[in-house]
Amino acid sequence: MGRTSTHAFGLALDVNIAGQLDNFADGRTQLGLILIADYFHEEGWVWGAGFRREDSMHFEVSRQQLEEWRAEGLI
Repeated sequence: MGRTSTHAFGLALDVNIAGQLDNFADGRTQLGLILIADYFHEEGWVWGAGFRREDSMHFEVSRQQLEEWRAEGLI
């Protein structure tokens, strides 16, 4: 892959529902992930369901949110 994962910096997380990870790039998404996605979006996170290769369990902080935190002196 050649790049450091956003997970390594604490900027991303993978959510499992009832101990089950959502299958990568299978075109399907667990209902629980659909139900929480809007909450993450409202807080400035990006959902992996919209990635070129669907990764529905993946949520990461958006660049815009990082810049806002930086401007506010939070990071």
